[in-house]
Amino acid sequence: MADKLMITKTDGNISETTDKKEIEKSIRQREAVLCWDCQNGYPSKCEKIADLQKGNIDLYDFIKSGFQVIKDDKMLYFIVTKCSNYKNVSNAPKIEKEEWDKAKDALAMFAYDTDDPIKARLMKRYRRKPNLNLS
Repeated sequence: MADKLMITKTDGNISETTDKKEIEKSIRQREAVLCWDCQNGYPSKCEKIADLQKGNIDLYDFIKSGFQVIKDDKMLYFIVTKCSNYKNVSNAPKIEKEEWDKAKDALAMFAYDTDDPIKARLMKRYRRKPNLNLS
């Protein structure tokens, strides 16, 4: 059975280690994973997310820092900590609750063919079949 291999990219520089203590320390102390909070974290917007086989970290020029841990040719961890494509989700425009409720009401009124938002909500609540005859 092969040892774990950790490939680290720090500001574009690549290093590798098989030192178990160093690998475990990096896993425990890892920074937040940027991909989880990124507006571009979708296959259509990010090559790393789209790549099901996940290549080595050095193949992705937009990843500036991070690490990956590989064992028996399987990716165990792929942590990105600095990325030139990163856009924080918290900076995305927020939809206010009132706006969201209006949009839900409009969709329900359309689906239940009514101009009354209360009637549409009741029909939805009691699971009436919507009138979706679009012809």
